[in-house]
Amino acid sequence: MAKRADMVAARREKRRKQIYEGAVKVFAEKGYHDATTQEIADAAGLAKGTVYEYMESKEDILMLVIEVTIGLLRNELEKTINELEDPAERFERAISVQLDFARKHQSAAVVMMNELKNLSEPKLELAGQITNDMVETFRSIIDYGIKEGCFKKIDSRIAAELFMHTCTMYFDYGEKPHQKCSLDDITKFILEHFVHAILIQE
Repeated sequence: MAKRADMVAARREKRRKQIYEGAVKVFAEKGYHDATTQEIADAAGLAKGTVYEYMESKEDILMLVIEVTIGLLRNELEKTINELEDPAERFERAISVQLDFARKHQSAAVVMMNELKNLSEPKLELAGQITNDMVETFRSIIDYGIKEGCFKKIDSRIAAELFMHTCTMYFDYGEKPHQKCSLDDITKFILEHFVHAILIQE
């Protein structure tokens, strides 16, 4: 019985991953309103009926994109910082993980940034809670540095939101004529100067 339950859970996880990847592709290319469930199913390599076995609506598919994307980022972040004790190194690596994530998962990040407005009020509230949990994870990293006497006594919530949202420039940077810097140079600048700004200088 347990083996069958494991197989069902594994199949469900596989299908959700396929739907997620198909949805990211279609939503990023067409936008939420112009995308159809059939197009998402085609991109996922599934029948439309199979998609509806796991998702009740297109809005639920958008929520899946939000939940999975934030979950992936949080897992990468926690896996990285749990191995570190030095507050400055934790903070620097946390920023690095977030910036790298925005570059690797650019399409998913674009969908999250552009399509949240299409959620109904209850789903928007849930998405806000998920995002807030991510901000609080980042805030805890800053609070740890303050507690250890490594960081200045700053408003860690404001800092967490500012540092998190900095990565949004990675979503479409380079598309405007005035954007001449490389993302590698921007990453280096952020890592060097953001960390330096809150460190207590010895």
